[in-house]
Amino acid sequence: MTIPYLNYQYSAPLEWFTDDSLTGVEAVGIATPAGAVPVTGSASYSAYAYGRTSETNKPLVDPLVLGDMTLNFDFARGSLSGNLTFMLDPEWNEYGLGPFAFRETVYSTGSTTFSGKFDTDLPGVNSFSGLFTGPHAEELIGNFAVPYRSPINGQTYQADGAFVGKQ
Repeated sequence: MTIPYLNYQYSAPLEWFTDDSLTGVEAVGIATPAGAVPVTGSASYSAYAYGRTSETNKPLVDPLVLGDMTLNFDFARGSLSGNLTFMLDPEWNEYGLGPFAFRETVYSTGSTTFSGKFDTDLPGVNSFSGLFTGPHAEELIGNFAVPYRSPINGQTYQADGAFVGKQ
C-alpha cells in the first residue's frame, strides 16, 4: 500500500501490515539511469521519513516515527550533507528528536547512489543509504536506521524506516 497523500512522480513510500499493525516501511522508485545524474551545480532535496521505533514505553500510543530529511548535494564536488529530524508517536504525543546531522557520507560525482551515518555516538544501527529516481535525479529514495535517547525515560532505542524526497 502506498501512502497516498504524498505527491511524487518517480518514488513512493510503501507500508505493510500484519494483523492491523504496521509491520514495515519501504521506498520504491524508478531509478535514475547511469550517466543521467547531474555532474555540475548543486541541489537540495526535502524528504519525508517514516518508520518504526523499538521503544514501546507508556505514554507512547503507537511506535511510529515521522520526520523530515534534508539532503544537500554538490554534484560537481561529489559531496553530500544534511540531517534527519523526526518525532515519536506523531499522532498523539509528538516527542521531537534531532536534528541528526549526516557524517561519513559517501557520494561521488555522477553516482546514482549515496550513503552515510548520523552524528551520534549511541550504540545501535546507524546508517542511511539511497538512490536517485526519475530520468534526471528529480527525486530520491532510501532507508535509514538511527539509535536515539528517549525523551521519556532516557534509555537508548532504535528507529528505522524509509524516506522519499524531491528537489
